[in-house]
Amino acid sequence: MSDSIPGKTALDAETDQALAWIRDKRGTLGTAESVIYGELGRVVALQIGAQFPGIPCGRVVMAVTQALAGILTATRELGMEPSPGVLLTISALAAEQLTREEAS
Repeated sequence: MSDSIPGKTALDAETDQALAWIRDKRGTLGTAESVIYGELGRVVALQIGAQFPGIPCGRVVMAVTQALAGILTATRELGMEPSPGVLLTISALAAEQLTREEAS
């Protein structure tokens, strides 16, 4: 896999589009399942907001979401279907790497 990623400007534009898409989609959610998803999203937002009070985190969470979606797409192209546990492990490994790099 390549380490090549788009520049910040392109990533910001993708994040803006993703945030706009979900904002527009939120109004059309109506099934019981989507109501549960919305509530779970609210709980996750509360947890992240409590961890980082006063820091705008929405773009960071969307960037993580986009990165995981990219991993899912790449692995599917390789004929793999990672479980949610694998995606969580990859996300945790990324967090550990960033924490390690920030400390050095």
